[in-house]
Amino acid sequence: MNTQTEQLLLAKLKALPPERLAEVEDFVDFLAAKTRKQTALDRLLAIAPALAAAGVEPMRDAEIAVEPEERNLLPSRVRAVIVVIGINKPTVRAVNFAKASRPSSMEAVTVSVDADETKALLDDWYVEDLGVPLRVIASPYREVVSPILEFVKGIRSDNPRDVVCVYIPEYVVGHWWEQILHNQSALRLKSRLLFQPGVMVCAVPWQLASSEGLVDRPEPVAAGAVRRGEPDAVTQDAVVAAEYVDPEGGVRRTAGPTS
Repeated sequence: MNTQTEQLLLAKLKALPPERLAEVEDFVDFLAAKTRKQTALDRLLAIAPALAAAGVEPMRDAEIAVEPEERNLLPSRVRAVIVVIGINKPTVRAVNFAKASRPSSMEAVTVSVDADETKALLDDWYVEDLGVPLRVIASPYREVVSPILEFVKGIRSDNPRDVVCVYIPEYVVGHWWEQILHNQSALRLKSRLLFQPGVMVCAVPWQLASSEGLVDRPEPVAAGAVRRGEPDAVTQDAVVAAEYVDPEGGVRRTAGPTS
């Protein structure tokens, strides 16, 4: 496309009314998404021979097909493990939910990275009297995820016919920076546990006050939605407002650099 054509196209776009301009933007987003998908598919097709040569095969239906003997196969026991970082409402909710599931055995675990903090935690646990024993796992390198992971793997190794259900208290937040502050260990632990056979992960959510402003937040406008006549202009405006305005009234982020 030459410069003259580009200038003519830009002039026409600037002359469009807002609702027509939104349709153009939506169509451009649709084309961009389609291009990205096609690019990803082209890359996958390009490396497919190399993957096949290396013995890497895609998941086949036979791999996940239900065998007759598996239809009513139950674990011998369900062992509950509750991850404890501190004594608070999310932890109490996780304990109570684990009790309600009636597992064969139940144990809370915490990782000791500081002797004084661990002693205070044990004292608080005794005072709260939650009815669940608390095991302390030492971590000389101040690592939280690996000791719990090894503990769970040990239970599975000693009891291969049992299922371990790990309850992890998790905060539901309304700000991206709260996710960094509160949920990093929980997210890392969940991602590691998902690769362990015979281990179920149960995230127990606790909604912080900051999350309340996102309850009625509209879903993002998908590519092609405007051309299909949905959502309406009011909903589109609400989506944009939710993207750039903090639930508490402040500005969450800007669309681009400011002068």
